[in-house]
Amino acid sequence: MAASVKIDQLTVDNYDTWKIHMRAILKKNDLWDYVSGAIPKPAKSDAKFAEWCKMDGKAEQRHFVSC
Repeated sequence: MAASVKIDQLTVDNYDTWKIHMRAILKKNDLWDYVSGAIPKPAKSDAKFAEWCKMDGKAEQRHFVSC
């Protein structure tokens, strides 16, 4: 069973800490490159489009679950 990580909700006072925690979580889950743009969104006609959308959705989900 995977360990659950809880970080504080983003506020105007904790952005720097929140950013470090979110980046670490996304990197740990191999999702950072989707958020940072290192893996650009392929065209809809590209065979990799569906996989990119799946991984991008996981990265987005990580953001909302951690808040």
